[in-house]
Amino acid sequence: MLVCKEHNIGFTLYPPGYYPYSRHILAPVSPDGSLLIEKERHIFSGTLFDAPLEAAKGNIWHQESTENSLTPRLATQNRHLERIASLFGIGKDCEPGQREEVSQILMVPGQLLYDSTVLLKNGCGTGNRGTIISRIVDQIPVYMSIFERLVEVGAAAGLWPTPLLCSSRHLTLNQTPFHPVRTRGSPDKNRGECCHNFVQ
Repeated sequence: MLVCKEHNIGFTLYPPGYYPYSRHILAPVSPDGSLLIEKERHIFSGTLFDAPLEAAKGNIWHQESTENSLTPRLATQNRHLERIASLFGIGKDCEPGQREEVSQILMVPGQLLYDSTVLLKNGCGTGNRGTIISRIVDQIPVYMSIFERLVEVGAAAGLWPTPLLCSSRHLTLNQTPFHPVRTRGSPDKNRGECCHNFVQ
């Protein structure tokens, strides 16, 4: 944790690809922020999106893990599916405006997000939820800016605060180029705000 001497607040820097409190990456980027592409694997393999990609293939994670096993469990897979549904604005409590923002920032069809919302509201198992979400993942154009785009939609979903990227060249914190103008209420004076930052 780092502390801003001028404002006397603490903040955490996350390396490229990671998001607050995560143990895995959100986007396929290397420690220097460059895009990682492996021809043999899905572009989002090894990220948070493993849960829907594997579920769509029928790979439902084990109900319980065996002794000394580090394999992920079904509860984790379902938790990741819920988080991604919130990220994409297709979860049960998401507003239509969030889907529009996701569509614009991630450049995926709005109709696909709407249809996915309807399908998820009808209720379905892990495999079907994975298939629905994987269709969206497959539509995301992969640019160098994919991490910045994903952390912005996560902020819009309320999964973490607005990200600030640290430029190693200028050592300054800046919002991503995809940061939309959002309105918010005045801050609660009795509650300190937590700031999460990302290294670019």
